[in-house]
Amino acid sequence: MATAVGVANRVVDIGHGSIGAHYFLTSLGHRLAARLSGDAGANWVPYALLAATLGLGAMLGAATYIQMGAHALWPAVAIAAILAFTVQRP
Repeated sequence: MATAVGVANRVVDIGHGSIGAHYFLTSLGHRLAARLSGDAGANWVPYALLAATLGLGAMLGAATYIQMGAHALWPAVAIAAILAFTVQRP
């Protein structure tokens, strides 16, 4: 269980720094609540977009798994391998 939580809380980069995956959902909630309370400076949109893409990826992955079974993992493996060999860190 501890390993699963650690994997779920893996670091995510949202453009201005690295944060834990659970942290961005908490930040989304806090910033959205601040915005609804009248704080015009609370920028919740990047966190909402990150949550939406996380959900969309989960739904697409599930739909692909339903259609292809375990073979659905191979496109993800190929994309990860391509990115690992082509993306360079600054």
